Amino acid sequence: MIKIAQKLHQELKEQLQELDFNGITGLEYYRKGYQLSNNILKKIRSALTGYKFKNEEEEIEFFKSIKPQIHAEVIFYIECYRTELDCPQIKDKKAQLSYLKQLSVYYAQLINKNNLIKLYYLTERKDEDNLLFLRNRNIDSFIPFDPLQEFDELFPPASTEFARIIAYERVLKVIGEKMKAIREESKGSTSRQIPALTWTASKSALIELAYAFHSTCVLNNGNIDVKSIIILFEQIFNSDLGNFYRTFQNIRIRDNRTAFLDELKDKLMIRMDNTDLNAK
Repeated sequence: MIKIAQKLHQELKEQLQELDFNGITGLEYYRKGYQLSNNILKKIRSALTGYKFKNEEEEIEFFKSIKPQIHAEVIFYIECYRTELDCPQIKDKKAQLSYLKQLSVYYAQLINKNNLIKLYYLTERKDEDNLLFLRNRNIDSFIPFDPLQEFDELFPPASTEFARIIAYERVLKVIGEKMKAIREESKGSTSRQIPALTWTASKSALIELAYAFHSTCVLNNGNIDVKSIIILFEQIFNSDLGNFYRTFQNIRIRDNRTAFLDELKDKLMIRMDNTDLNAK
C-alpha cells in the first residue's frame, strides 16, 4: 500500500508542477489543483478499500507519514479556493489587508485548536502511534478530537487532523505572502511614483521576453520560476498574458522562434550605428 501511495503522490507532484507552468492563476488555478489532488486521494481510497495491511507498523507508517501529505494537498487547494473567492474584488488595499488579517487569525486558531497533534509530530513521538494511527481502535488517546468534527471512517482521525494542520500552515504562508506583496506595493506607491506603462507590442513578444529572462537567469540568480516573471511583467506593463504556457508552445513551433528578440537586437544595432555616424 505504501508503494502504491508513494507512486500516486509522485504522480500528483508532477501534475501540480505542470499546473504551475501552464499560466493559470487565481480561482481557476486552485480549482484545478483541488481536482488533481482529489482525484489522487480517490485512487488512494479505492486502493485502501478492502486492503489488509501486513502488520501494524505498515498501517502506522501509512496513516502517520504517507496519507497526510496527500490529503493535505486536497485541503490546501479547496481552502485557497474559498479564500480567493471571498476576497474583496476591489483595489482598496486596506480592505484586502483587513480581510487577509482576519483569515490569518482564523487559520492560526484552527492550527492551535489541535496543537497537541502538531506537537506530537514535532517532538517525533511514537509512544501513542498504536492509538492514533491504527483503525478500529476504541482506546482513548491523550489527544482529544472534536466529536462534532467530520472524519472519514476509512482514515484514523489523527491522520486527517495532521493533514489539516499541514494544509492550514501552507494557507497561512500564502496569506502572509499576499499581505507582504500588498504592503510593499503600497509602500512603493507612496515612496516614489512609477510611471504608468502599457505594453503595446504583442503578448507573444512579452512572453518571449519573459522566457528569455528566465533562461538567462538574470533575475535572483535564476532562483525564480517563469510564472513569477510573467506576473511581474503583467504588473509592470499593465497586461494580461493569459495562458502564457500555451503561447510559448506556439512560439516554439513557429518558423522564427526568437522573432521579438531578433527585432530588439536589430533595432539596437541600427541605433548604435546611427549614434556612431552622428558622433563623427
